[in-house]
Amino acid sequence: MTNYYTHATAEGGVKTTRFEHDQLVALLEVRDGEAFHGFTLERWDATGQSYLLAEENGVPDALPERFLRKFGEAIAMDARKHLQIGLAFTCDKLRPDSHGGEYIRVMPDGRRGRVPREDAGRFAPASAVQVLQR
Repeated sequence: MTNYYTHATAEGGVKTTRFEHDQLVALLEVRDGEAFHGFTLERWDATGQSYLLAEENGVPDALPERFLRKFGEAIAMDARKHLQIGLAFTCDKLRPDSHGGEYIRVMPDGRRGRVPREDAGRFAPASAVQVLQR
C-alpha cells in the first residue's frame, strides 16, 4: 500500500507576541468542518516569529477561516504583502509522477490562494534536469 504525504513549510515567520501566538494556536485548533488541516503553528522565541508547517498531511483548504483572518492581521502588522507556503507532495513509492508540489499564499485579509503557474518558476528551485541542461 502506498502512503501519500503533503509536507508544508512557510517561507518564513511572522512577528507575533507570545499572547498573539497563543491566540492563533487556539484558533488553529478549532475545526470549521469535517476535514482536518494537519497544520501546526510553531514559534521561534529568539526571533519572536510564528510559522506554519505540516509534517505529514497539510490541507490548506481546510485551515479555519477565523485563524486565517487573525493570521492575516499578523501578516499585515509585519508589513508583508503575503506569506508564502511551499507544499511538497510525496509518497513512499518512487514512481513516475508520484511527487510534486506547489505554493500557496496567505494574504493580509486572510484569503488564501495558489501561486499562479507563471510565477511558480520564480520561487521554485531548479530541478535536477534543469541544472543538468545548463
